[in-house]
Amino acid sequence: MTCDLCRALANGMLYFANTGNDTLSIVPIADLTVKNYANPTETLVRVGQDPEAVAVTPDGSQAWVADTGPQTGTPSLGGISVVSTATDKVTSTLSLPRADPRAIAFSPSGSVAYVTTGAGLYVISTATVKVIGFVPGLGDPEGVAVSPDGKSVYVTNTAKNLVDVISAASNRVTTAIPVGQLPWQLAVSANGSTVYVADGDSNAVSVIDAATGKVKDTISDPGDPVSVALTPDGSELWVGGLTSGIVSVFDTSNESLVGTFNVGYGGAANAGDGEEPTGIVLTTTPPPAS
Repeated sequence: MTCDLCRALANGMLYFANTGNDTLSIVPIADLTVKNYANPTETLVRVGQDPEAVAVTPDGSQAWVADTGPQTGTPSLGGISVVSTATDKVTSTLSLPRADPRAIAFSPSGSVAYVTTGAGLYVISTATVKVIGFVPGLGDPEGVAVSPDGKSVYVTNTAKNLVDVISAASNRVTTAIPVGQLPWQLAVSANGSTVYVADGDSNAVSVIDAATGKVKDTISDPGDPVSVALTPDGSELWVGGLTSGIVSVFDTSNESLVGTFNVGYGGAANAGDGEEPTGIVLTTTPPPAS
């Protein structure tokens, strides 16, 4: 599985990591129309080797890119490229030797970035672009999300099928929540009460009660779900199936399926290979049947 959270929306722009040519694409959202989707205006910014994840700071001033580096050989060339959204230029870089940065999330204030790697979770100051903390022993972590109050950091522990809850104050794991097999991405509701986790190998989404730290429900979703996103109003959960190529939309009030659409090759069933929905971002809540 690759390209976890490889796109982000901010400032009226889509930021997209091009793993194959080591660049960050910046495309005006207004250009992404049905008539112009194949040839929109695009700015390319050269970043590090094999970029995958992208996240924009809460104030919209910076796009952080996770450069995974080569998957073989040592030391790794993995690191972070920080791009100014005002100038579309790389302003800072941070090397993370022998680490393969995968996903990035920011504290609500934007002062801290959390970056998952195979070695653990890096805690980075956005002001200095320097490592200020590190949390090891997270079992090959992948996804990361921060609670709206900034007190808790949620990380998917893919090796042990857990969601590790980390205190932002101490950078220590406070709770380990058992979920389904191979948890990948996760999303936190706007009020912080619920955490949704895509469990790819269980063909399900775990619904966690943040107050109790326990799974309160499980949503079945065949097709190897790996990507999750909530609409801005929190009314819908969108889930991308890696192997099916199908995006499923659930009503969060009762967790019922309200719609699906196929992004796989040619629209065929189980055609996700090569066109996998590995990341989802939403600007608005789509109207019914759209």
